[in-house]
Amino acid sequence: MITLNDVKDQEFEVTKKYIEPGIHEVKITGIEYPEVENDKSTYLLFTWENREGLTAVNKFYLSEKAKDFSLPTIKHIAGAITTQDKINSISALSYKEFATKLFNTIGNKFYRQKFNGEEVLGKKGVWNKATVGFLTKTNPLAESLFTKESESVLRFDPNNSFDFKRLGSSIEIKPTVLDTSNHESIF
Repeated sequence: MITLNDVKDQEFEVTKKYIEPGIHEVKITGIEYPEVENDKSTYLLFTWENREGLTAVNKFYLSEKAKDFSLPTIKHIAGAITTQDKINSISALSYKEFATKLFNTIGNKFYRQKFNGEEVLGKKGVWNKATVGFLTKTNPLAESLFTKESESVLRFDPNNSFDFKRLGSSIEIKPTVLDTSNHESIF
């Protein structure tokens, strides 16, 4: 007789794949310039990995307006990894070539990075997506590992909407009212 009575139940271990929002020691494991048809949506795609092997990705958009924010942020991150002379020596004729040269200069070197957070509604519920926020004079995003953690200027506050965007703060749910004025009552 065939039965499953004596077969032990399989225990499953849920493994995380993605970096959580916060401050992490990471290295850049990829910088790509994907070819896209619409010039307005061109971007550099950065991939990070922390010491535990968890990853994060972020797009730095390159439209005329967006690159005014993206390129200073990229330069700031690069400054946490290498010298200004090496950063300033990167020169390319295309973004594809620039991505390759930038990765060769700053890739696979650990540094400290602040990842902002965003709640995302997925198939299995709400999860926290790590993103790179906007660089401002009061919001540095990256620093060298030569900076002691006790002297770090990086700050992350999950209760601050600038650091962590919750679903409730950006989604407005409007109630639906059924109009029954033109229908007969069923009661």
